[in-house]
Amino acid sequence: MLRQAKEKFKFMLLLLCLVVGGATGVEASLSGDVKAQWVRYAVDVGEGDGLVAETLSQQYQLKYGIERRIGDGRAGSYSLGLGYEYNVLNVDIGEEERSINTGKYLFRGKLSMAPGGLPFRLKVFSQDNFTTQFGESRSFLDRETILESGLPSDLRNGQYVVSGLTLLVGIRNGSYLGSYRDILSRYPRLLIDFKQVNRRDLKGATPTNSRLRDLAFVSLNKKDNWFHYRLRDYRNYLDSSEDYQEYTYTLGTIDPALIRKWVNLTNWIKLSVDGTYNVEIKEKVEALPVQSYHLNMFSVLSRAKTKATFLGYYTRRREGERLEKRVVLPLSVSGVWGADSDWSLRASGEDDKDSGVWGAESREKNIYLFAAANFFKRSAWNFSVQASAEQDKTLTSEGLSGRAVFLVKNKSSKGRDYLEGRYSVARFEGETLERETESLEHEVSGLWRRYSRNLEIGAEVDFLFSSGGADKSISSKISQNALDGLYLTDATIYAREDGVFHSKTNVYADYKIGDSLKTRGKMLYDFLEEGRQRKTQFVVEHALEMAGQGYILKLDQTYAVGDISVSNSVYDNSIASGTSLDKYSDLYQLGTSLAYRHNRSYEAKFSCFYEERTFAGGGKSSLELNQVGSYAHYTRNGVVRRLFDVEEELTYSWAETAHSVSSDVANVKFRGNYYPKQVWRLEARAEMTLTGWSPDIARYGASSTVTFAKLQMAGSYDHGQNFSSGEKRQVEDRWEVTIKKTF
Repeated sequence: MLRQAKEKFKFMLLLLCLVVGGATGVEASLSGDVKAQWVRYAVDVGEGDGLVAETLSQQYQLKYGIERRIGDGRAGSYSLGLGYEYNVLNVDIGEEERSINTGKYLFRGKLSMAPGGLPFRLKVFSQDNFTTQFGESRSFLDRETILESGLPSDLRNGQYVVSGLTLLVGIRNGSYLGSYRDILSRYPRLLIDFKQVNRRDLKGATPTNSRLRDLAFVSLNKKDNWFHYRLRDYRNYLDSSEDYQEYTYTLGTIDPALIRKWVNLTNWIKLSVDGTYNVEIKEKVEALPVQSYHLNMFSVLSRAKTKATFLGYYTRRREGERLEKRVVLPLSVSGVWGADSDWSLRASGEDDKDSGVWGAESREKNIYLFAAANFFKRSAWNFSVQASAEQDKTLTSEGLSGRAVFLVKNKSSKGRDYLEGRYSVARFEGETLERETESLEHEVSGLWRRYSRNLEIGAEVDFLFSSGGADKSISSKISQNALDGLYLTDATIYAREDGVFHSKTNVYADYKIGDSLKTRGKMLYDFLEEGRQRKTQFVVEHALEMAGQGYILKLDQTYAVGDISVSNSVYDNSIASGTSLDKYSDLYQLGTSLAYRHNRSYEAKFSCFYEERTFAGGGKSSLELNQVGSYAHYTRNGVVRRLFDVEEELTYSWAETAHSVSSDVANVKFRGNYYPKQVWRLEARAEMTLTGWSPDIARYGASSTVTFAKLQMAGSYDHGQNFSSGEKRQVEDRWEVTIKKTF
């Protein structure tokens, strides 16, 4: 096999030489590269139990390409490329030895024709530039490794041929100025786009052999009305159950780039309509094809004082015995009555039907209306009225909902005080399989703010009275505020049996001095009464941000007492998060971060997160610290460049549960780089993981890289070992050398 590969290589080299010698007036280029990588990985677990793995991969490439313009570029251009790749992989893992010698041809060809002054564009291409990829086919150890082995024990060397054709015929906006302009303008525009992808790799760990074809035929009938025919044909020659064909027919105002176009019926009416029919055939899986329809009807009407938008669509999809239908008819209208009043109206109707499988049918009908009017917009007092109604019906529930909102705003001429009052009344009536619900909600809320130069203070109050039960399934557009929980409660409430009284009082203050200091304090009292059950929460929050020359400090604190029910921390990086919904009597969280950059040489970062929870019978505490520091030294011998840099990182996490079970883990990292020359880098690194302040895992390593324009060399060594007393001591060593030359 090696001799055959060598003969192929000689033949390719001779052919390329002949092509170079025979080309005249052509921009030609000859390139190639050679790459070799050696990796040795050794594992020792004591008592003669270990493994030594070693691989050597080589890759040789030679490519020749030409590019030429046709008619000095007035008619188009073409490019050709030809190459050959030869790969060698020697694998020695324990008692397993393998040697792979393989090669493949690389090629590319592209022809672009765009004659000046003619409504004609053609592009034809075909290429296979997929170079061999070395990778790790499997894990050769039945345990976790300390180091990443990174052994190239397998390769992907198959075909990846991409071919296609794009043809565009026709003119637009009279861009063609020739003598046949009037004749050509009568013919419709035409686009034909074809693409085929062939994948074939039978030697790799995951063999593939497939073909994918995409064909698009697009024609312009009249103005912006386009007809699309698209075909996708996929064949998997190793698993025919994945074969499928998909046909798509589209007619409407969608251009070849699948961008929606609008047609101006008049100077104030725009319309966009399109319909799509799609068929997907899987002969080996489904006896019947999957058929779907999609119809869009969009319209925009704009007058001097009125604007209306209609965005309706209809979809239908049949897959075997399952039938899905969806109709959405939304209408939005807005306008103005005068200089200080306006109005808006929204209406929508939805009908969803899903026959399901095995008789599991579902259906939902929803009708929603919303109207709003704003008055006295230029006065000190602004008044707004909102009204909404909804009817929602499914196979298991039915509901009728309505809400009215009255909003008054007051703003002084100086703009320093802001007052807002809101009253809302809502009624919900419905029926489910479990219960009949009927509720009436009254909600009163107020907001007061005072602004000064650096200070903003405010207060918010909200009172909710609800009578009767509530169920989330009887309405979807109008929310039932009676189902809201307390501030620190992330459990979803789906239904309530009795009426509730819910009050929230919030006081806050914001203080700011330029961009250097920003702080915010907030106190919240939340009270909820349902039947004879009462729940309260008192929450204090504080946020601080300080910024100066070279540093930014951020601090966030939360302290809460009362009935707290959370399944996780309000901070995403919480360590002591519960696995289920837990109830706590108090909660404290502290998150802080500091970033300092004195100049381009010194940089430091610090972050801390602490959390403490208390509940009946115990509590949970957790702490996580992270600190990063770096220093870089620059030399000024002629050219300013980096001479060396060092970086260290410390991470510490600690958690204690209710049963005094604690755990702490620390991780320390050091890294240093030295640059003797601008193209030469030396690196040393070390990492230690400690559990309970005892060494657990250690990693050490060093590497060197040399990077020239057409030559790259790299070498590295890594050592890892564990110190766990409950397991066998494991020691790992890894060496790697990589050389790549480009010409």
